[in-house]
Amino acid sequence: MFVMYINDLLDGIINDGLLYADDTKIFKCIMNKNDALCLQSDIDKLENWARVWLMNFHPGKCHTLTLGKFENIQHAHQYKICNQNIEHVDVEKDIGVQIDEELSFEQHISTKVRVANAIMGQIRRSFTFLDPDTFKKLYTSMVRPHLEYGQCIWSPFLMKYINMIERVQERATKLVDGLSKQDYSARLKKLGLTTLRFRRIRGDLIEMYKHFHTYDNEAVTAPSFKRRERPSRHHKYQVVDRLRVKERGLRENSFYGRVAPLWNSLPREVAEADNINTFKNRLDKHLEIHPMKFNHQESI
Repeated sequence: MFVMYINDLLDGIINDGLLYADDTKIFKCIMNKNDALCLQSDIDKLENWARVWLMNFHPGKCHTLTLGKFENIQHAHQYKICNQNIEHVDVEKDIGVQIDEELSFEQHISTKVRVANAIMGQIRRSFTFLDPDTFKKLYTSMVRPHLEYGQCIWSPFLMKYINMIERVQERATKLVDGLSKQDYSARLKKLGLTTLRFRRIRGDLIEMYKHFHTYDNEAVTAPSFKRRERPSRHHKYQVVDRLRVKERGLRENSFYGRVAPLWNSLPREVAEADNINTFKNRLDKHLEIHPMKFNHQESI
C-alpha cells in the first residue's frame, strides 16, 4: 500500500529518477551550473509533493553522491532539502551494494570479505568435525551469498580484489577434515566447487540471458545493449561489442564491457535456450569444454 501511495512521487521530475519503496534517487550529468540548478529544482518538486501528501523527508537521511573525483568538478553545488544542506558522501549503500564515487567498490568488497570471514570463524568454532557434505551446505548457504550478491554490479577487475575474495573460499576449504594439506584446485574438485572468479563470469552470462528472455524488453533497447543488426552464425541475440579496441579501466570492465565478447561467442544452442534452467545446464556443459580465457580450477 505504501508503494502505491508514493507511486506518483517522480511525476513531473525533469531528470532521471528511480523509485524503490522508500529509497528514491534522482540523478543528472552535471556539465554546468544550470544543470545543478535543474537538479535542485527537482529536489524542490519532491519536497512539494511531500508537503501536499502530508509526508516529510528526513534531511539527515538524504545524501548526495558524485560519481567522479569531486575536487575536479567545476560546477559543484550545495543541494538543499527542507531548508537544510544535503550531506555529500563518498560512499552510499544502494539496495545492499556500497557504491563509491570512483566505482571501485573497494569498501563494498572489503565489507563483504570481512563478513564472510566472520561467519566462517563462527562455523569453525561451532564444529569440531566438518565432512565435505556438511561444509558445502554451510558454506554455500551462509558464506558464499555474501561474496556474490549483486556481483554483476561490483565484480572486480583488479587482481588485489579478485584475490581478496578468492582467499575467503581458499581458507574456508581448508577447514574440511582431510583436505587441509591438498592444494586449492584439488580441494575444489573434491567438494564439487569452482572458483568464485569462474562463478562471477557464469553469473554475468546468466544475467545477460535474463535481459533477453526474462526482463522487460526495455532492458535491451537501451544504447548500451544494442543488438547486432546482422548477427553472425553463433546466435541471434548477439550485441554490439563497443570495446573492440581495448580500453583500460572501468569502461572495459563494466558489466557490458566484460560480458559482451563472451556472450557473443556462445553457441546457438546455449544462447537460444527455451528457459533459464536449460540455459544454465547447457552453459555449464559449454564452460566445462571451453573455459573461456581462464581455467575455473586455477590456483589463486
